[in-house]
Amino acid sequence: EKAAQVLSFTHFDDVYDTLIYSRLIEKALGLAPGVRSIIDLGAGSSIPGLLAISDSDRKDVSLLAVDLDPEARTVGAENAAKLGLSDKFQFRLGRLEEALSDLAPLSPQSMVVSNPPYIASPEHLQEKFFIPVNGGPEGDDYLLKILNTPMAAGTHVVLLWGSLTAP
Repeated sequence: EKAAQVLSFTHFDDVYDTLIYSRLIEKALGLAPGVRSIIDLGAGSSIPGLLAISDSDRKDVSLLAVDLDPEARTVGAENAAKLGLSDKFQFRLGRLEEALSDLAPLSPQSMVVSNPPYIASPEHLQEKFFIPVNGGPEGDDYLLKILNTPMAAGTHVVLLWGSLTAP
């Protein structure tokens, strides 16, 4: 609840899932001492990655947020500033598969985190409400793109595929 009062959300964020996802990333950071960079695919407000860095004992980690929503750049930068992490925050506008292609092969110093779109829906669906969760005809399009990306041995991947609070 504290984060919801202080930080800014994009219209796609859910506060409870965001905070739970943040704790997942923070725990993963604690288990991966060699990680120096979090790459958040579909970052939205960037709150999960930023809170994980802020709440972690790890102060040597930076965040590269990737999202296709232009509003996410502004919101993410505002949140980084509010948490005093502007120097550890970068943003890339674009689709996650483009970012993965440009960044591949990733290194063991990278941790890829994502809560990718997960609902099976027709490809022609363009309603704004469904875009953040439209995972293609089977629902696993983005998940498979992440899992099929070449990564160096030891690269860490943290995925939350779905919603923790919504059925």
